[in-house]
Amino acid sequence: MEKKKLNHDDYTVAWICPLEVEQVAALEMLDEEHQRLPQPENDHNAYNLGSVSNHNVVIAGLPTTGNCSAATVVAQMRNTYPRLRFGLLVGIGGGVPVRTEEGPIRLGHIVVSQPVGQHSGAVQYNHGKAEANEFVRTGFLAPPPAVLLNAARELQVSRRRVSVDPLVCHLERIDTTKRGLRNFKRPQTDQDHLYEPDYIHLEKGKSCNKCGCEASKRVDRDGDDSDDDSTSETDDNWLVVHRGTIASGEVVMRNGIQRDALARDHKILCFEMEAAGALNDFPCLVIRGISDYSDSHKNDKWHGYAAAVAAAYARELFQHMPVEEVKQCRIAETDVKKLVKNTQETAGYILDSRVKDWLKPSDASVNLANASNLRHLDTGRWFLESDRYRWLKSTPGASLWLRGMPGCGKTVLSSTIIEDLKLDNEITGTAIIYFFFSFSDDSKQKLDYMLRSLIFQLIGWNESTKVHLLKLFEDSRRGDEQPQTTQLAEVFSQMVSELQDVIVVLDALDESKDRRDLLRWITSSSGRTCKFVLTSRSERDIEACFASWLSPNDTMTLGADFLGDDIEAYIHYRLKEDEHLSRWKSMHGEITSALLGKAAGMFRWVYCQLQELSECLDKSAVRRFLRTLPNDLNETYDRILEKVPGSRAPDAIKLLQLLTFSKRPLRLEEVIDAVATDPDAEPHFDIANRVIPPDTIIGYCSSLVSISTASKETFADEVDKGPRGGPEFLTLPWKLRSSWNEEEEESIMIQLAHSSVRQYLLLDRQKNPYHDYLEEKRANAAITRIYLLYLWTAAKLPRARLWRFNYPLAGLAATYWLEHARIAGDNEEFCSLWTNKLFADHAFVQYWLSIYRPDRHASLDHLPPAPCLYYASLAGLYHTVKELLDTGAGIASTGYGYDDALQAACRSGSMATVKLLLESGAMLKFEGDSLESPIYKAAVTGNVELLHLLLIHGAHSDSKNLEIGYPMHAAAENGDLGMMQMLIEYGADVNVRRPYAATQLTRHRGEFVLHIAAAKDRTDIVKMLLDCGASVNSHDKEIKRTALHVAAHHGYIKTVQVLLGHGADIDAKDRFGYTALHIARARGHLNLFDALLQQGADINACSTSSIWIPEEASRSPALLLARSYVAHHVL
Repeated sequence: MEKKKLNHDDYTVAWICPLEVEQVAALEMLDEEHQRLPQPENDHNAYNLGSVSNHNVVIAGLPTTGNCSAATVVAQMRNTYPRLRFGLLVGIGGGVPVRTEEGPIRLGHIVVSQPVGQHSGAVQYNHGKAEANEFVRTGFLAPPPAVLLNAARELQVSRRRVSVDPLVCHLERIDTTKRGLRNFKRPQTDQDHLYEPDYIHLEKGKSCNKCGCEASKRVDRDGDDSDDDSTSETDDNWLVVHRGTIASGEVVMRNGIQRDALARDHKILCFEMEAAGALNDFPCLVIRGISDYSDSHKNDKWHGYAAAVAAAYARELFQHMPVEEVKQCRIAETDVKKLVKNTQETAGYILDSRVKDWLKPSDASVNLANASNLRHLDTGRWFLESDRYRWLKSTPGASLWLRGMPGCGKTVLSSTIIEDLKLDNEITGTAIIYFFFSFSDDSKQKLDYMLRSLIFQLIGWNESTKVHLLKLFEDSRRGDEQPQTTQLAEVFSQMVSELQDVIVVLDALDESKDRRDLLRWITSSSGRTCKFVLTSRSERDIEACFASWLSPNDTMTLGADFLGDDIEAYIHYRLKEDEHLSRWKSMHGEITSALLGKAAGMFRWVYCQLQELSECLDKSAVRRFLRTLPNDLNETYDRILEKVPGSRAPDAIKLLQLLTFSKRPLRLEEVIDAVATDPDAEPHFDIANRVIPPDTIIGYCSSLVSISTASKETFADEVDKGPRGGPEFLTLPWKLRSSWNEEEEESIMIQLAHSSVRQYLLLDRQKNPYHDYLEEKRANAAITRIYLLYLWTAAKLPRARLWRFNYPLAGLAATYWLEHARIAGDNEEFCSLWTNKLFADHAFVQYWLSIYRPDRHASLDHLPPAPCLYYASLAGLYHTVKELLDTGAGIASTGYGYDDALQAACRSGSMATVKLLLESGAMLKFEGDSLESPIYKAAVTGNVELLHLLLIHGAHSDSKNLEIGYPMHAAAENGDLGMMQMLIEYGADVNVRRPYAATQLTRHRGEFVLHIAAAKDRTDIVKMLLDCGASVNSHDKEIKRTALHVAAHHGYIKTVQVLLGHGADIDAKDRFGYTALHIARARGHLNLFDALLQQGADINACSTSSIWIPEEASRSPALLLARSYVAHHVL
């Protein structure tokens, strides 16, 4: 029978289903299905139309789960079906195991939103502010209309008066004997398990039974029904419906403790992810079948049945809504244009969030705030009022370099300059962007990180510049690939060119890890619209670079002649305000004179002396101290360490080792637990040994250690990754929670007080009393020992699985102990002793891997941990590997991220371990059925020695790597000419094509090695490949581009000339019909465009696209920009 066809205006109720299983259940509840109707071009939703009890219904699915997705779907749906009165959000949700008047909530029950007090029955649980574990709702959501509320009440009343449940009758409409509908059958009651809220699921992707979740951790709920005579929990002939508050969020609730806390405070019965997005301006009722208990023990067994019971309730609800009353409901008075605009804004917000997550800009404002807090009133005024500064601000293209010795106050002066320039911005409109290089934070030590931060700041000054970043985002497969540093630099240049005036303040250039590239970028980026204010020490390479770029008038040396007044003002301030120094009022003049006489412009030196003076007990001690003032910072630090009492020395050593060699900035609570870990005590870690109050820990090394704030992004590598890929952001016990400011999202960080401290500690300086303990291998061995003993002790303590709550060092220790062990090597006896012991302890290994898997890959989460030999090889622990082999470990021990022990050892780069495994019979894999073959790993890391070792042991130079390519591709990506020549010598094919791949792991177009070399402008490699037989006109598999297209895309004239000199087809067309000439013009490379014309390129070559109009493009910059935009999306 032909389906009925109605008009768009005939549909009055929206039925919104996030998941496919929910849509299937909804369709089974329709009385009849209707023909689909045409949709506007901008409506990408998939609709099913039909009727229930004479109500015409639009069933809409969501492309993805979440509030933003629901908001977009609802907006588009209301535009297409303008007479919709309200909606039903029908599907599955996570229940809260509480008791209502209908009894305890169980799997397969139904929860329906019901207005309570001031809200609609749906609240947003992650749109509030978390303050001391309290939940604060931030907005109201539209309540359901009266006709829906009346229908729900009438349904509830009528069900109480009948002996046959109408919901069960509706449920029987789904024929579970059909193959495609079997998943809607009700699971057995013995598959409904609730676990204790603090018991975490052991293995993601596996059922509780398969991964070994302990039955003893299940909650016995039989007693819940002892006094409940209203409903039988095992009665398949009656469905249980609870009404109350449903919480809607943007992330899945997987935390039993948080679930119970929110539910207790706000009487929540269910958690879901779509209601808030739909309810913001569209009245809805939320109906959820309970499929899990909103904890980590989620599974799919109850999804089908839960979706079915929710749909059955929705069908019954229609029978209690008079059709005419629904039609008389007021249509929400939201202007369609406004609705579309809001939808676009929502989509823009989502895109911006994705771009920011992809760009990962470090937060320089935290460094600015910390530096500004150190500044004292009126210091730096001498610079702000100087002729040099006025000249800088008024002269186009001017730049200034402020150089000075360590500790002279360069960073504080930078903050002073930034704040002053911001004040001027209100008049001048100048964009002020800045970056502080930092020795204590890896994310603030490289050009790449700096560019990401500066680009993000520029968008804040001028929103229109964002288009250039969005183009790069599109070119990077919409965030699937990370941009190269050169691409970031190009985007920065494009953004700056659109602004009239930009001042870039860069502090501590000497603390950058890639100074050569940084200096080259600075000197090439300055211009009439971009000025630089730079600070650094007087390092030789910086001096040499700036000597040819800046005139002598563009350089200022910060010495005593400039800083003397500021230092004197600082001394006066401290003597007056410090309670320990103010008591020597009669000696203030003597103290000031002595300090100024030796300060030599070093704020840091003065600060340390004042700290020491504050500990003097009488005037004679003050005078003795002033007579023997240290000559410089190194001598100052010697004395500070010599004064540490013997009883504190062990903890002081641990503290300095951690802060000097940690792999990332450290939270205060992490360091407290590390210092409290005692290798010679039993147990090795005891909570009672924590320093209280926490900030007194800096007393171990007065003046050498400081406490500051850090943004959440500083620890982004450990935020929200969950138990398989590293620790989640820590929820701390109350004693330590003060170190996390939840409202401001700032953590308390402990670090070395100054870069000069780290420089001192790393010196081969015998006068340093802790010199021997700070030798790199010894210090890393000590850190390894602390981390291992902490984890080993925590694993055996009560509530060990609640490490996020009780053991804040566990995440850091689990994540980084292997790296420290790798650096320590096996020369440290104790380190080897413990790694051997703990790798033999199965319970410890399982606990460690439950927190962090070093071989983790998103597609491999469901796999079990690898054997110990694999992880020991991954760390490059030679003696541990030997011990495991000697005690019978299988040489073919298989892991999952790097396949086997040999591959793991290759990743570690430990030649000794690789040799040991090869000599013990490890087999090299020659085919491409592994994620990362040994020879490919050697090539990608640039380890020539390892590559040669593998080649002489028979590794194939053309060993294919899964979805990534061949060793030649990796060597070309690194620009390693010598390695490529070695591979060719051992038989590598210069015409090998990289596999075409478009997955979550990677994206490659099926290009050749020559393409990669051309993309990097390596003319030497291009020549070598062509001389060795590389095909000059070979094209990639996806877009059919040759190496000439690639070089033209980047504007590399020299590489283009080499290719043409070796016979490249100048008029070769790609899949879109573009030649190199097209691409050069579309990308704005006018010099290359002219060069290609001179070489005979055909300007009249036709493209299959319509964007090429050479005459108009040459006349119209605006049109050229438009063509460039299209080119970024197509090329």
